[in-house]
Amino acid sequence: MRLPVQITWRDMAPSKAVGTKIREEAAKLEEFYDRMTSCRVTIEIPRRYQNGRYQFHVRIDLTAPGAEIVVNHEPTLHSSLQRLDGEEHAKGKELSAPHKDIYVAIRDAFRVARRKLQEYSHRQNGAVKHHQTHAQENLYNN
Repeated sequence: MRLPVQITWRDMAPSKAVGTKIREEAAKLEEFYDRMTSCRVTIEIPRRYQNGRYQFHVRIDLTAPGAEIVVNHEPTLHSSLQRLDGEEHAKGKELSAPHKDIYVAIRDAFRVARRKLQEYSHRQNGAVKHHQTHAQENLYNN
C-alpha cells in the first residue's frame, strides 16, 4: 500500500495482535486493487451489555483514485431483538456471534471491503456489462 494503515481505537485499549491482524487483512486488499491511496480502520466497542459481553464495530475507509469505499460492519438488529426476547435459539446465537469476537468481526468487515473493492475495480476496467434500455434500442434501430 502506498500509505500505511491507520488504526483508530475507540472505547478500548490498543492491541498489538489485533493491529497485526488488521494490517494482514489490509495487505490482502492489494491483490484486488493495487492503486489504493489510504486505508483507515476504526475499531470500537459501542456498548457493553449487562452480562459483561462486548459487541465490536469495525469501520473501514478505503481511498482510491476517484472513489472512497466505506464499510460499516456492526451488530445487526436481529441479534439485538434476540437478546430482548430472552430466548436462546441456536440460530440466534449464530447470527449474533460474529461481532462478539473481534477477529471474526475484522475478517468479515474486510471480506465486505474486498467485495466492494472488486466491484469498483471491475467498473474502472469496464468489465461491467451495460444493458441498453428500450428507448436506447429504438434510437439505434431507427
